[in-house]
Amino acid sequence: MRESGYYPPGAEFDPKAPYNQNEEKMEFNEKKYLEHAGNICPFCEGTNINANDSEFEEDCVFQNVNCDDCENEWTDQFKLIGAEPLIK
Repeated sequence: MRESGYYPPGAEFDPKAPYNQNEEKMEFNEKKYLEHAGNICPFCEGTNINANDSEFEEDCVFQNVNCDDCENEWTDQFKLIGAEPLIK
């Protein structure tokens, strides 16, 4: 839990807010993440990311992902958009 560090005047400590190593609040950039096909961190744009186990729920798959550079975590969401037959 990060309880120390610099917080701008008027800002309150939020233990669930993403921070980088300098304790600066980082914004989640979903648009840039999708533009890079999920190959960069949506917080710091680093490429040292790891996908973990997947969970299936009805018509959606969820996969937890983390960044080793800024230590933030997020969940990727996958939805079936079509199918093609395999050619043998």
